Amino acid sequence: MIALACEEINFRPGQEVMREGELGHEFFMIKEGEATVMVNHKKVATLKSGDYFGESALLHDDPRSATVVALVPLVTLRIMRQKFRELGLNDLLHFANRKAVGAGATLQGRQIETKPPSAKTEVEKAAMLKALAANANLKPLNLGYAFQQMIDVAWEEDVEAGTNLINQGDLLGDYFYIVKEGVFDIVVDSGDGLKRSVGKVTKGGSFGELALLYVASRAATVICEKKGCLWVIDRTNFKQILIKKSQDNVAEHGSYLDRVELLSPLTTEEKTKVAQALVEKHFAKNDVILKQGDVGNAFYILLQGTVEIVKDGVVSATLEAANSKETAQVFGEQALMNSETRTATVKVVSPTAKVFALDRDDFDALLGPLKDLLIKHAAESIDISPEESSAKTGKAKAKAGTKAKAKKAAGKTKTPSAMPPAPDTSKAPVKKEVPRDKILREELKVLGLLGCGGFGAVDMVQHITTGETMALKAVSKGHIVQCGMKEMIKNEKMILSMTNSIFVIKLFETYVSDQNVYFLLELALGGELYATYNRKGLHGNEPCAKFYSAGVVFAFDHCHMRHIIYRDLKPENLLLTLTGQVKLTDMGLAKFSIGVTYTTCGTPDYFGPELIQSKGHTVAIDWWCLGILIYELMSGHPPFEADHPMQTYSKVMAGFSKVIIHPKCKGEVENITKSFLRPDPADRLGQLPGGIKTIQDHAWYTGFDWAKMESQEMEVPYMPVVKHATDMKNFHARKEDMPPQLHYKDDGTGWDKEFASSS
Repeated sequence: MIALACEEINFRPGQEVMREGELGHEFFMIKEGEATVMVNHKKVATLKSGDYFGESALLHDDPRSATVVALVPLVTLRIMRQKFRELGLNDLLHFANRKAVGAGATLQGRQIETKPPSAKTEVEKAAMLKALAANANLKPLNLGYAFQQMIDVAWEEDVEAGTNLINQGDLLGDYFYIVKEGVFDIVVDSGDGLKRSVGKVTKGGSFGELALLYVASRAATVICEKKGCLWVIDRTNFKQILIKKSQDNVAEHGSYLDRVELLSPLTTEEKTKVAQALVEKHFAKNDVILKQGDVGNAFYILLQGTVEIVKDGVVSATLEAANSKETAQVFGEQALMNSETRTATVKVVSPTAKVFALDRDDFDALLGPLKDLLIKHAAESIDISPEESSAKTGKAKAKAGTKAKAKKAAGKTKTPSAMPPAPDTSKAPVKKEVPRDKILREELKVLGLLGCGGFGAVDMVQHITTGETMALKAVSKGHIVQCGMKEMIKNEKMILSMTNSIFVIKLFETYVSDQNVYFLLELALGGELYATYNRKGLHGNEPCAKFYSAGVVFAFDHCHMRHIIYRDLKPENLLLTLTGQVKLTDMGLAKFSIGVTYTTCGTPDYFGPELIQSKGHTVAIDWWCLGILIYELMSGHPPFEADHPMQTYSKVMAGFSKVIIHPKCKGEVENITKSFLRPDPADRLGQLPGGIKTIQDHAWYTGFDWAKMESQEMEVPYMPVVKHATDMKNFHARKEDMPPQLHYKDDGTGWDKEFASSS
């Protein structure tokens, strides 16, 4: 079919076949002759008979990455995108999904072998520092503050000639190396059976830097060519160095809490937990932080700027951010105790203002209601029971009332610090559903394979009585145990059970067998958004990008209300229903977290700066990912895309202002993307005061009916072709992609019992 679609096109010597930067619609194969490839007016390659170029133009509008000029009379075979689609060839393509990575997400529980630090002379320390500073991949990550501590924990290892220090494809890449002495050859196997040397690392060089961030397969083999000596730094120590700095910041934030008299009875440990939940918020001049008459639910610490306290329309005081924590300005703290109305308005009068905010619901979820906590501490201080203390202080009635109010106001039951609050469905758009009977695994008939991931395969199944079709995800218990994924898989179940939104794939049941654990999930027959976009050429379709990104906004809002950070947004994790609605799927990397968490995980194209630097991240990372998604849906590529993850991270740290904007992303698309991709998480859309309203009010969404989108009454921009309830044609799974099924022998811990069906 491809051969029949080709037409022969000839070019004269010196004639341009395509020009760098222009949008392309055609793909070329060279039949005869030669052509030169130019990038930025510099020759980078020569193409000959059998070579090809311009293939991405068959899928979507994409600026040409190079100029191609005929050197001699050139005979090409050309295929136009329109012809390619007319023949349906785009529907036959298979697209490999981008894999997510994590700091131990695939190998949790495995201990990384470390050795005691080696003694080092001042000369050696200086050489190591120079090597770290010279590493081109580390430089843009701004990790200089950690270099000295990295040097301190490094140990020395001698390596014999011929030793394979690193093997290409090896997952056990836990170490970063600095060459003290010797020569190390970097060899790449391109998959065609040929191995070639791509470089050598000698004294003062370094390699393996990706291992510092997370578990990732090695991209090359490194062989010791000449007996040498290395300084070794392991990922665990490196991450602890970065996390320690972030934890010091949390401790500094906690010192502000000493200014809050109401919180003075709390222990240091309790204040640390509260400090982790503090959220930095930014305001502009004339913004209202608190409004008189509103019901209060948060208190604030003024970090920068000046605010006026206005009561009944009259300015009663002016508060200016203090230079020290000891004199920091605090307001609204009574909101931690109850839901009383605000007695005054707090308005920003400086050009900008910065505050720490703490929500009462967050406080309750961490430590329980404050009144109960104060009663408990009062009792402990005079060595009587909390009940006696409550009676003596006359607060027994208030204590009971606080519990009732907390449940009523939040629409959920508050739980101790280590446990997530129960799902809140009060704000979630949920269609009325008929109560569902328990579904047993033996009542399900497998119809076919829908997809394969790194750890599980998903089948379409049908209930033998009702005929309803669903998705059944099976994960090998042997693989779970080998990869140390017990906690990860249990976390996925917990997160799924906490969600109940029409914008998130639902969990119906879980099961366990002697070899697998199973998730019975809602079925979305329209297929993956990633494959759909590529096959149907939807990149640059603005109504589609608005519709699908809006669905993500509602899904994230639902998750964030439950303190769930999603962390792995990408088109591969968005599914279309048979009616064209969009749903978020795959909670494997999602996490319940109040405040800051530190695990580096996600898909590299979507990493934010705080992930790369291991500074700790909050729900703000999800809004960064939404900015990447919008750009990718419009252009066909994420803005920081590169051939190697470290190059991607370098681009991320350089910032969105350095990105060459795709023609389809000019104007308001660029503006909204930039508003999500702010380096400071507090400045991102979705994190600004007003929450998701700041997204909904953006000019790019002008005319978009958010109410209809939320109720799923909006006309879908693309309707997938689904002929019947068992139609699997929108999925293109291959059995050769099946993850390994490793034999499992019961370890006696009972970790899998919670997956068992209750009947």
